[in-house]
Amino acid sequence: MKSQKLDLGRLKILGKSEKWDFPLYDAYFKHLSKTYLSELLTIDPLERLYQLAHFYRYYNINLKSLFEIFPLDEFPVSFLEKEGEINGIEWQEFKDDKLYLVPEFFNDHINEIISCKLIHHNKYDGLFNHWGGERCIIRSNSYSNNMTSDILNLCRDFINQYYQESAVRFLESPWENNLPMIQKILHKKSEEILDIDTLFEKVIENPASLNLEEMIQIVLKIHKLNAVYFLEFGKPFDQYFAYGNNILNINHPLSKVLIQIMASLQMSKENQTISHDHLGIIEDAFNDLIIHFQPSDFFDLEEANYYLSRLFSIVQKKQLCNLDDIASHVLSSSDFIPGTTVSTHALTNLKLKTNIQSFGNSFN
Repeated sequence: MKSQKLDLGRLKILGKSEKWDFPLYDAYFKHLSKTYLSELLTIDPLERLYQLAHFYRYYNINLKSLFEIFPLDEFPVSFLEKEGEINGIEWQEFKDDKLYLVPEFFNDHINEIISCKLIHHNKYDGLFNHWGGERCIIRSNSYSNNMTSDILNLCRDFINQYYQESAVRFLESPWENNLPMIQKILHKKSEEILDIDTLFEKVIENPASLNLEEMIQIVLKIHKLNAVYFLEFGKPFDQYFAYGNNILNINHPLSKVLIQIMASLQMSKENQTISHDHLGIIEDAFNDLIIHFQPSDFFDLEEANYYLSRLFSIVQKKQLCNLDDIASHVLSSSDFIPGTTVSTHALTNLKLKTNIQSFGNSFN
């Protein structure tokens, strides 16, 4: 008698429905942690950072799992000091409310100094030998597949759990034309949970009524254009609208109105207060404008003004929100920090001084 054939496609697996590899990965990770964790805690923080990046890269460890198992206070972060010194510092040694980042215009130089000092252990002789600014965190948004990027991105992902970009300050640059360069500032994330709907209502009613923390929370919630930054500008450039074409002063009236329009679009979608067709028209007009404030090789001020005027006209016609006097605003070169009415991308290619003495000191 022949046995009955089983239709495997119709059978159910008894027991838990978790993926089959979860128990294996968990056991694998626990073994590696037990084997290497105590040893990592005994070595210098800078070497520890390198070994953690090696651990993450070559054992294919999930970053979330790594952050959960490694002691928070002993986690190493890399800092740039004066004259190109690189130090690794444990997290417990610095829990300031704000942190400074190495200026991102010099990513190639950042990769070079990390490669020299942490990977190849060679003498570094480059731009950052002339760094005269304050201690600042070395991190990167690089997605290159190499050890240098792993080290920098490990710092980035760890710090991003506790801090967020919220402001910029202005430093003396090494550029031949003496343009100021920006340095991003991270502020510690607030432990207070803000009601986002209340913030939306406030910004729609009166954008000027919100403080920096509230504005940042709104931007994080609704702003999906990663290449455009809304950040607070420090003195002496706190009255300007933009630095380059994609770093916008969150305290400028025009930036506040752009955020107001984004919030109004979001609320109108959720509450269905404006027809789908009208929302589509407004969104298209907003995207047509905002694309001019993303990194590119060329920035056309006249064209940006055309799309700004068009957006304001459509917003008023469709009664999305009240724009008040800002609806008549026309961008001019005076809205931009002097010398930066170009694409931000172009600023990264400016010619360096032939005889750099020192750079990185704050304008404040």
